Amino acid sequence: DGYALGVLSNWAADTLEDILEKLGVKKFFRFIYSSHDLKLDKPDPRIFTAVFRKQRSKYSKIYYVGDDYETDILPARKAGLEAILIDRPSYYPAKIDGVKIKSLEQIEKLLD
Repeated sequence: DGYALGVLSNWAADTLEDILEKLGVKKFFRFIYSSHDLKLDKPDPRIFTAVFRKQRSKYSKIYYVGDDYETDILPARKAGLEAILIDRPSYYPAKIDGVKIKSLEQIEKLLD
């Protein structure tokens, strides 16, 4: 549908791609980055900036979806990404600064 998916994860070893392959989902992602590969960890905004620099010429808009407001959303915004909080268990207050969804199915409506 004109969208590309990627992964950015705190990951201690170089096995992230192998695990995604074993789960049968690696084929859905155009790029996969781990903290192990980038030598940076979330919440350091530089990890988001590193991915943004590598991918921004390929895409007109990049969204980052994360499940932790402090570790994912705030530093992703600081790096210039549009961040979406996925809050499945409704852990975060209804009124947070930014977009909040309960399931990945809701992303499609945000992008239309």
